[in-house]
Amino acid sequence: MQERVFKRKVLDANILKEMHANNVCYSKHSKDRFIPFKFDKFGYVECKLFKKILNFPSNTTFFGGTGCKKLMELLSEIVIDSRSSKIALNRHYALTRLQWCDRTLRHNLQILERIGFLTAFKNKKGYIFLSMHNFTKIENYEHSGLNGESNLPNSFFLGICGYLKKLFKKLKDRAFKLANKHGVFFLKIPKHFQMQNFNNIFLEFVSVNNPCLSYRLTYDQLVGKKIPNIKCSYQQAIVKKNIHRALDELSIDKEILAS
Repeated sequence: MQERVFKRKVLDANILKEMHANNVCYSKHSKDRFIPFKFDKFGYVECKLFKKILNFPSNTTFFGGTGCKKLMELLSEIVIDSRSSKIALNRHYALTRLQWCDRTLRHNLQILERIGFLTAFKNKKGYIFLSMHNFTKIENYEHSGLNGESNLPNSFFLGICGYLKKLFKKLKDRAFKLANKHGVFFLKIPKHFQMQNFNNIFLEFVSVNNPCLSYRLTYDQLVGKKIPNIKCSYQQAIVKKNIHRALDELSIDKEILAS
């Protein structure tokens, strides 16, 4: 008996283009009637800004997850084609394009709204009206990779994390004092993919007295310098040396801590 192979059906690109065009047309002519005037306080957001989201292939952490990034890409297309940061999203188009259920769409919209990408209004059946915000003002934007800085390669983070693990073994009997922070802290090494998603090196310091309290310091906060350009042949060597020096300056013996 021949085994049946089930293949995922691919949506018709022409139908999706037509649905997108209809969504954009509706958005242009109706958004001003449904978005409250009080939200004009967010001001004008340059629509070309959203091209950065379409041209940026990775870093789902900044958006709040893979689904949120896919939704932001869809919304960015409508913003650009509508030439307005105040848009209307057709629920049916979004659910068809992303192949989601309504609950998933609501969930991802709530995450984007909580982070600060948008404000949502549910004023008309079948449509969600959105005021898109300037995402460059979001706290983690500087390290997202959307800021025009070159993304560091995976091999760089693997090399740095390998070095940090070795360094961590040498410093396991030491605690750390942080500038302008009360208390003493232990060092925690993040995973390399966390650094890669953040597009930066960072170390986490966990309070000795309260494991729920921790501070994350980026490379430039820890060292006082930016990561050398990727073109520099000694990039990793410089970074390793600077991290070692900075941790030495912050560290104290656990014996002193115990006394």
